[in-house]
Amino acid sequence: MEETVSLYSRALEIYEQAPGSDHEGVIEFLIYELTYLYVSLERDEEAETLLEQAKARLLNALSNGNAPESDSFYRLADLYELLGRYDEVAALRQRAENIDEQNYQEYRQIDALERERPVDVEEIAIAEQELATLEQQLGSDHVDLVDSLSDLAGIYQETGRYGEAEILYQRTLEISEQAYGDDPDNILDSLDGLASFYASLGRYREAVSLYLRALEIAEQFYSDNLTTFSYLSNLARQYQSLRRYEEAETLYLRALENAEQRSRDDDIAYSLNNLAGLYQAMGRYEEAETLYRRSLEFDDTNSTIYSLNNLAWLYQTMRRYDEAETLYWRALEILEQELGAEHIDVAYSFHDLAQLYQSAGRYDEAESRYRQALALREQKLGSDHPRVADSLNALAWLHQSRGRYDKAEPLYRQALEIREQALGPGHRDTAASLDNLAELYRFLGRDVEAEPLYRRAIESFEQALGPDHPETGASLNNLALLYQSTERYDEADTLLLRALAISERAYGPEHPEVATNLNNLADLYRLMERFDEAISLAERSLEVREQQLGPDHPDVASSLYALAGVYRSLDRYAEAEPLYRRSLAIREQTFGLDHPATADNLINLAGLYHAQGQPQTALDNLRRGMANQEVVFSRNLLGGSDAQKRAYLNTQTWTVDTTVTLHLNSLPTDADAAHLAFTTLLQRKSRVLDLFTNLQAQLTDDPEAAALLDELNAVNTQLANLTVNSPSEDFENHQTQAKSLQNQITSLEDQLSRLSADFANVTASPSVAEIQAALPPATTLVEFTRYRPVNPTGPIQQRYGDDHYAAYILQPNGTVQGIDLGPAATIDAAVQMLSQSLASYNTPLGQLKAEAQDLEQLVMAPVRELLGDTTTVFLSPAGALNLIPFEALVDESGDYLVESYQFRYLTSGRDLLRLDNITASNNPAVLVGNPIYSRPGELVVQADTTRAIDFDKRIFPALPNTQAEVDLIAPKLPGAEVYTQTNATEALLKQQSQPSILHIATHGFFEPTAETLNPLLQSGLILAGAAAEGQSGPDQDGILTALEVTGMNLSGTQLVVLSACETGLGELAAGEGVYGLRRAFVLAGSHSQVISLWKVDDTATQKLMVDYYDRLISDTPRDASLREAQLAFLNSEDYSHPYYWAAFIGSGDWRPLQQ
Repeated sequence: MEETVSLYSRALEIYEQAPGSDHEGVIEFLIYELTYLYVSLERDEEAETLLEQAKARLLNALSNGNAPESDSFYRLADLYELLGRYDEVAALRQRAENIDEQNYQEYRQIDALERERPVDVEEIAIAEQELATLEQQLGSDHVDLVDSLSDLAGIYQETGRYGEAEILYQRTLEISEQAYGDDPDNILDSLDGLASFYASLGRYREAVSLYLRALEIAEQFYSDNLTTFSYLSNLARQYQSLRRYEEAETLYLRALENAEQRSRDDDIAYSLNNLAGLYQAMGRYEEAETLYRRSLEFDDTNSTIYSLNNLAWLYQTMRRYDEAETLYWRALEILEQELGAEHIDVAYSFHDLAQLYQSAGRYDEAESRYRQALALREQKLGSDHPRVADSLNALAWLHQSRGRYDKAEPLYRQALEIREQALGPGHRDTAASLDNLAELYRFLGRDVEAEPLYRRAIESFEQALGPDHPETGASLNNLALLYQSTERYDEADTLLLRALAISERAYGPEHPEVATNLNNLADLYRLMERFDEAISLAERSLEVREQQLGPDHPDVASSLYALAGVYRSLDRYAEAEPLYRRSLAIREQTFGLDHPATADNLINLAGLYHAQGQPQTALDNLRRGMANQEVVFSRNLLGGSDAQKRAYLNTQTWTVDTTVTLHLNSLPTDADAAHLAFTTLLQRKSRVLDLFTNLQAQLTDDPEAAALLDELNAVNTQLANLTVNSPSEDFENHQTQAKSLQNQITSLEDQLSRLSADFANVTASPSVAEIQAALPPATTLVEFTRYRPVNPTGPIQQRYGDDHYAAYILQPNGTVQGIDLGPAATIDAAVQMLSQSLASYNTPLGQLKAEAQDLEQLVMAPVRELLGDTTTVFLSPAGALNLIPFEALVDESGDYLVESYQFRYLTSGRDLLRLDNITASNNPAVLVGNPIYSRPGELVVQADTTRAIDFDKRIFPALPNTQAEVDLIAPKLPGAEVYTQTNATEALLKQQSQPSILHIATHGFFEPTAETLNPLLQSGLILAGAAAEGQSGPDQDGILTALEVTGMNLSGTQLVVLSACETGLGELAAGEGVYGLRRAFVLAGSHSQVISLWKVDDTATQKLMVDYYDRLISDTPRDASLREAQLAFLNSEDYSHPYYWAAFIGSGDWRPLQQ
């Protein structure tokens, strides 16, 4: 032994003198071996010296950040214990335990992050290459391929390449089966891999078959050990998913017995949780609670957290929210204490709490927890991780469930983008994102966008999960609701029946998902007037939901609401009313007042009372419902493009119809009913125009917004150039480019909408009192509208009648009166007839006056009866009434209304508020006229007597009188800048910034096309070089469309005069007026506009404009200046025909120009 000591001592001396730190392990080993020898030889002093040396080395390494393994301290403690140095033993073992704890925490962090790490493209390529190499070396069926096949299958599964994954899992199993006798572990792994793959896709029957085989092997080779336990649990889980509860219970009990025989506390707790979860699914809540509580008796941190969360979920299911909250917080505290507050698993606890708060209607707290989970995942995993997408999706769903669609959309989009990139387009989570976004678009009325997303989602679900999977069924159900909303009832019926069959097979007849399908089918059959079937389905849905979810669940409210709707359709009002009231109470309690479902419930309850002949009670409920709906609108209109905002508003036009009908048909003399109807019109009419008006001014100090505006203007120009210069060939490619540009415009408009800090004020709902206060003395506001009269007792398909026009009159004293003007078809026909006659100086005056009087009797005569002595009238036309000059209408005395009335045109009464808070520009006026449309020296088409063109053939006649027009007007406007001939270019016009006056004398056009992607592309102005490519400035074609005008900076411009043909025409949009040049110049920021309604005479227009400006510069108000010029023409010998003087109308600010 002495010789051994000598050898160890010499070895230790050599290694200690050797340079570098690579020998620490050897030195430690030698010290410990020598110490044992010294203790054996009872040479304790030498042993203790070595131990002190060893301890110093360990502590030195620890202080230098080179933490030794805990085993080193444990061994050192053992040696001190041999020497009886118990004071050292305790300290050293504590150090070892601290290292173990630190290492465990680091391992948990690394393991969690590794578990969440998404697969990247490079990793897939490496795995594929490794497998290919092995196959080349070993052949295609060698047992050593199993691990590589299994790894690559897992990668394919994670990235949504399910078909490829299945093939590899099956190959793994086939190879393992060939080696079955020699390697049961291998075949068990392969069976488990394929079975768990099938289970993850909901293919439970296939998973059962494989797990049965695995269990048989495990019991044959491993008896009652952990392997058998695992397969008992896995097989039971599949039976539970298939609702084969008795078989599942038997297996879970066997697994529990297995764990108890092995005395494994963690496995016992796991089994208790599994069995409790089964009882919970079966509705055996007391037994489930008992088992969950038993599982909490084991002193294992992981099991405790697991059990606490599961028991909390049970309480949440039972709506025992306070108890659930306590448990979730306990689990979170333990997790944070065990792993730290920033461990990635903490995000799951935040998510659980958020879901609880959402279920309990504590939405603000839910949002806070979802955001905590999102922030932690972004911090730990990166912003493009699939788990981040999960948090974004959950947060979006929260906002959607609250009716906050404006907040939901960008989150859904971000989640979809992450999932498509990280998981691939075929992954089930990607399909779920597509379905979620489509659902949101359906709520927003964006059906054209929703349908292709639904179809993509269904295709992905069918490929990934199969045609009979519940997630496929859910997406089919959602597409059916889209078809229902667009009256494609037969298609909706087919899809809903298929979705119901899938749900019943997957869940059984008493499941909430089945109740959802039943409820939707009932509502469809109500619309199809298949009432007996609708009642049966709605009653089944209600019964299941009350039993499974409790009587106060919001889904129960949906069933009550649907059943009430059926009873109302059958005139069974006494049965419908309590159902509506109960559903309303649930929704108010769950969602609050400012939720779409609550608003709809109130408005339909009002309809029920209306049908019962209780108009006053109907009014009370309708007032509440419309107020709630206005709050919802104000929020959700903050985002979205012009078209998207219109689509959303159009989803609720029926509520406007309901409000106007209740007043005009049932409560015509009721001031409150008139007030509500008029308020609704003020809130809805031309709302989108208001939201986008003066956008540049709103965002002028925001660099990000300025960049977006520049990009939007550039894309607008590209789309305009592409549209007006459409090629005769390669139409398909042209359309593809145009759609791409329009999509960019849509996205940019949405981004700008969300950036505008002023939108919150713009969307504030105007009150009648505010409009009255803005109404100048001795004036009246007439708000026209087009609505569908509602027959509250009529059959569903006949409940809405043909369109009517109506007018609401606001008197200076605040009195509101409304009047129905009759069928819109009659009025529209009269408008069309008069418009055609006005547009030709050849129309005999007798004929024209008769037509003008006919229209006046339909539209203005009933209004004039309510005007009293008021002769200054603000007019806000609707529908086709935007296309006529009211001045040219003729009263019963044969006089034109221009002779008796001063009309001031507005897009909506809301304009009075906007125009009351404007700042006028004092920059020089800009006058543009007499553009040279062709190249210098090219033959110019001879001018005709009108400012008319042949747009398709690019024939733009010269307009010599426009030169005289601007030359005569310019001296009247000090400092005016004049641009004519080759200088009157599109580029020049777009460069103008906030001129005080912008006067453009040229050709205008309105060319409606069915294929247009944007209605503002159909109107515009013709400028220099329009007939000569590239002659109107860089990248400018000389054709300035209304879409491009919206990008001009005219904030503060007091007046825009469009001395051209048809500049007041455009596409009519319900509730938004005319999409044309007038709208475009309003959007650009101008305060007032003078526009034309037909092709005007060149000479007469020049004289009218000069007269108009003479009056303007004498401080005559803008509206009066135009009226006086028109009256002068009317009373002249040459231009008394309305063709000459009535073509132009003034819109917007009516006051004198600020000099």
